Amino acid sequence: MAYETKVLMMAIGDIISSSKTTEEAYKRVAKIANAEGVILEPFKIKEKKKTEKEG
Repeated sequence: MAYETKVLMMAIGDIISSSKTTEEAYKRVAKIANAEGVILEPFKIKEKKKTEKEG
């Protein structure tokens, strides 16, 4: 596994384990992704898609 991948996995794991809600974790991951030029969809859109798949 590439060093960069290991660092990202460790950072994401830390974010998830220290966040109180899924939305908080998503916002923190999005902040890092946006700094790297990756634009993630807003959290509410992701939740809507999840709900549509379940229903």
